[in-house]
Amino acid sequence: NLLDGVESIRPLTEAELLAAGEDPAGLRHPRYVAAAAPLEGFADFDPEFFGFSQKEAAILDPQHRQFLEVAWEALEDAAHPPEAFPGSVGVFAGCGMGSYFYFNICSNPGLVADTGMFLLRHTGNDKDFLATRVSHVFDLKGPSINVQTACSTSLVAVHMAAQAVAGVAAETVGYVECHGTGTFLGDPIEVAALTQAFGPSDVAYARIGSVKTNIGHLDTAAGAASLIKAAMVVHSGEIPPSLGYEAPNPAIAFDGSPFRVADRRMPLPRLGAPRRAGVNSLGVGGTNAHAVVQEPPERAASGESDWPFQPIVVSARSKTALDAACARLASHLRAHPEQPLADVAWTLKEGRRAFDRRRVLVARDHAEAADLLEGRDARRVWSHDRLDAPQVVFMFPGGGAQFAGMARDLYDTEPEFRDWMDRGLAVLDRLLDYDIR
Repeated sequence: NLLDGVESIRPLTEAELLAAGEDPAGLRHPRYVAAAAPLEGFADFDPEFFGFSQKEAAILDPQHRQFLEVAWEALEDAAHPPEAFPGSVGVFAGCGMGSYFYFNICSNPGLVADTGMFLLRHTGNDKDFLATRVSHVFDLKGPSINVQTACSTSLVAVHMAAQAVAGVAAETVGYVECHGTGTFLGDPIEVAALTQAFGPSDVAYARIGSVKTNIGHLDTAAGAASLIKAAMVVHSGEIPPSLGYEAPNPAIAFDGSPFRVADRRMPLPRLGAPRRAGVNSLGVGGTNAHAVVQEPPERAASGESDWPFQPIVVSARSKTALDAACARLASHLRAHPEQPLADVAWTLKEGRRAFDRRRVLVARDHAEAADLLEGRDARRVWSHDRLDAPQVVFMFPGGGAQFAGMARDLYDTEPEFRDWMDRGLAVLDRLLDYDIR
């Protein structure tokens, strides 16, 4: 949407607004703006996955529910389940003032009387518990810090978590994602401050823009949204257009500065260095942050696997979730045959937490794995529950003489097996007058 110049704020119908509880009289006010950038999926929260009852989940502020979900997604995207990570995992986070507590919780006198105001506020809705709840639920051992600096909260949290100075020359930064509130007073001050920090320049080498032209101002999450956009700009090498831009604000001193507005989709240049973008986030009161994002070095391709077959392991907390995960994985494998199956298998095994409901299969390629995940051959798929105290089993597969060529596949595919087989055959070579191979 950013690159294509699609505004993600959409108009809302009267029916939608009334269904959401809006006052009909308010809709008729001449200054009422019937538009929003709604975030969907709040009703899809899975309490059981995070160890909550349905009642506890209903009490929990939607911001806190959403943060639990994206925190777990981040750990899975990084393929670092906390229990297997060699270092500590910390949480630095902040949230906006929650209206859910006042309008949805306190307005229910039965709930207040039954649960008590202390538990309702502290365990489910207070800002102080956003970070520590994630640390508790996921059993994280690092620092757990709540950060509150108004609109700069989320970028200040990143700065506190990452204690690092970029140490790069300003003229190597080709794009700056600005706070960019679009106000007549604020934008000139921001550009003046950036010019002071970057230094005056006769060459406009950096473009500026703001994600707010696409999705509006996200309050405490504004810096995080800007950081995500900057990372995407560096990753893709393209700068999105600034929506609604027609002419520069005459109060902004662009002359003599290194900045110009990104008025169209354009490439992000490498200015004698890896592609770099800055992120500017301002908090009312003066706690401001600036981050620099740089494209990573080219990742070396993974080596060829020595195994012709790959074990595909999937786990979840319920059968329904397990079935859904297998269906998504099958769809992904069909859509991405270019991804080495060995890499997929490794991430599923080492980069995911192992839950109680499990499914295991072995496949040679993407299509075969997808077929088995979709249930095409139940005999080759093993679904089971985790064993807390598995019994020891002795298996006696036989001496390997049931039929000729029985060890051929192992010999062809397993270097360790082949090495020991060759050692044994070398001994027999000295004792026999024919080649036993």
